[in-house]
Amino acid sequence: LSGRGAFRRFKDVLSNYPEKRQEQFAFKNERLKKCVMEWLEENEIEFA
Repeated sequence: LSGRGAFRRFKDVLSNYPEKRQEQFAFKNERLKKCVMEWLEENEIEFA
């Protein structure tokens, strides 16, 4: 994926595959959660 509008095209293709779309959202959410938890730990902030 590259170029202007690449993510939009990716999302458009995923809309034709609901199972894969759900997998992508789950992956994105887990990755974001991991990044946030690592940042909190690095900055010695307790997750509440």
